[in-house]
Amino acid sequence: SLHQRVLATFSTTAQESSAANNTIGTLKDKLLSTALQKVPEYGWTETAIAEAAAACTKASMSTAGLITVPELVAYSMDSWNERLRKELDEKIWEHDETSLDKITWAFRVRLEMEQDLVSANRWHEAMAIGAHPSNMRRTREQLSTLVDTVVARCGIDLSFSERLALGGVYVTVELHMLADTSTDHEDTWKFLRLRVEDWDNLRRQQING
Repeated sequence: SLHQRVLATFSTTAQESSAANNTIGTLKDKLLSTALQKVPEYGWTETAIAEAAAACTKASMSTAGLITVPELVAYSMDSWNERLRKELDEKIWEHDETSLDKITWAFRVRLEMEQDLVSANRWHEAMAIGAHPSNMRRTREQLSTLVDTVVARCGIDLSFSERLALGGVYVTVELHMLADTSTDHEDTWKFLRLRVEDWDNLRRQQING
């Protein structure tokens, strides 16, 4: 019947559309991953994206338009947040490790994911892009996701304001790392521990105040 033919056509079209969207999504992920590898050389630029498109066997220069520079920055942060989540899920804490030990360890792991781009003098560019008004909302959400991931998997009960302050600690240490010239950013890791301790001291003062 006509009704059956219409349904069959709609079903086929929907399946083809779904397959096409999956292909585009896979290609986009590949482009983002490859473009991130190009950032040390080309920066967070359209050139890095174009080079990634040229390097992908199934991509062409025209597919470079699938992603934007802000999307590339967001992709790096989302990817690293997910890697941190997996590492925390697999982490077995020692019995004598405190909440501060856990937070410090988690923040260091996440910051170390940025080290190569910091050393290549590229991460400050990403932070500037993320701080742009048009990208700020997503950046805040990603920072919130980072903090929530750490808090949940470290078994710590914090209020919204305490989480907000902890996010501020992460950004402060991140900025410190940009200017750190010590070997393997050792000064940054000492600075991280001190800032986490400061955050905890202030939190306890407010609780007991």
